Amino acid sequence: MGKIAYAEALGRLQARNEALIGLYREGARRLPPGPAGNLALSMAEQRRDLSKALSSLAELPGGRVEIELDESFAAAEPSGEPVPADAAGLLSFIKKAEDADFERLSGLSGASLPISPAAAELLASEAGGAKKRASWAQDHLDLLDLSKP
Repeated sequence: MGKIAYAEALGRLQARNEALIGLYREGARRLPPGPAGNLALSMAEQRRDLSKALSSLAELPGGRVEIELDESFAAAEPSGEPVPADAAGLLSFIKKAEDADFERLSGLSGASLPISPAAAELLASEAGGAKKRASWAQDHLDLLDLSKP
């Protein structure tokens, strides 16, 4: 656990989110038209909504308050690996990113409770969205496995 200013944690999450939007779109462009690309583009749009939510939280008072967060916030940017050019690779990348964001958003939600219960509730809801996106990516991976001869 480490201490970080609330506003800095939101900023890191926002930067990560913007990077993932670009990576999801890039991955979708590399694929032939189909369900995996459509899912990646849909998730990129959902992450635009997350971006709006994070921006609204950045305006709350208490941004300088230090909170305790897991060390995962130190490495907020997605890895420098290239986005996979195949459906299974892209879906695996998305699942991993969404699972990690579930943890980040859940942790930030808990840490936000003393600052703003409303912010904590919003972040918990966004964590649920990340969990759903991870589940959808896993469902698509399972379908790809079923289609293999």
